[in-house]
Amino acid sequence: MVLGGPHPVIALAVVLLAAGSLSLLILAVLTAGAGRGTRERLRQYTDAAPDAAPDVAQAAVLRQRRLSTFRALDALLRNNPLAEAAGKELAAARVPLRVGEYFGLMLFCGVMGGCIALALTRSPVAAGTAVLIGALAPKIHVARRRSQRVKGCEDQLVDMLSLTSNSLRSGWSFVQALENVTKELPAPISDEIRQVLEEVSLGATAEDALMDLQKRIPSYDLELIVTAVLIQRRAGGNLAEMMDTIGHTIRERLKLLGEVRIITAEARMSMWLLALLPVCLFLIMSMLNPAYINPMIEDARGQLILVGAVVMELAGVFMLRRMANIQV
Repeated sequence: MVLGGPHPVIALAVVLLAAGSLSLLILAVLTAGAGRGTRERLRQYTDAAPDAAPDVAQAAVLRQRRLSTFRALDALLRNNPLAEAAGKELAAARVPLRVGEYFGLMLFCGVMGGCIALALTRSPVAAGTAVLIGALAPKIHVARRRSQRVKGCEDQLVDMLSLTSNSLRSGWSFVQALENVTKELPAPISDEIRQVLEEVSLGATAEDALMDLQKRIPSYDLELIVTAVLIQRRAGGNLAEMMDTIGHTIRERLKLLGEVRIITAEARMSMWLLALLPVCLFLIMSMLNPAYINPMIEDARGQLILVGAVVMELAGVFMLRRMANIQV
């Protein structure tokens, strides 16, 4: 049940509070490492002592990364499955946040979204919905960036294979071929290969660095490449020829995937039409006959019905997308 219209002063105060809190959060993140020396900043990422030898500090960098600037929160998040999954998402999306900061941002967006919705509507249902949407907003943004980055890397894998194969045939080593990839190809694949080389330069083996790359970029094509490189380094063989074969396989798979997308275009279009039809019908009815829609918006029972309709709508879209998403 709606408790009444929002008071302008309360609404303005909540908006200003949200803006000020967000500014303080951004300032705290940006100044977290300011004014510290190199050794002190290194301690944020490792458990090594500040006076440890350089090789010990480098090994600690490879072994683990601090999940939060606060030691208590870092200890709480350590060995946590949710924190580990969030760390992989942030690494794959190249978002410069620690896991603790990421969870804090989700909590901040949820609380501020609920406060603003409660001040504007005075409806607990709307406030609860705003809390859920605000908390999921950072996760949705990270997932979107991760998907775009994975898609960008997959589109560049064929060029990377061709360039690496030609470099190997020219007599270069595998590491030199990867360095050539970072110089000749644009982001995002060049950034990921550069991180592989940085890990190798810090003391990690090429096998471990490639396995970390596969974890950051969950791609079937990249898994084929990493598997081929690992087999060649352990059992021997012509790596250039193997990469040419994998490149041909990836090109044929992309060709088949394009044909499948053409065939399923009608099903995907039907999915979006069915998803948008209730929303468009609701908007049209609200403009033509507002008195017919207002009870559903103002009454608590109507608000619950709308929330349930939105949940079922999203579930239907998810199911239809899974049905139309054919893996090749």
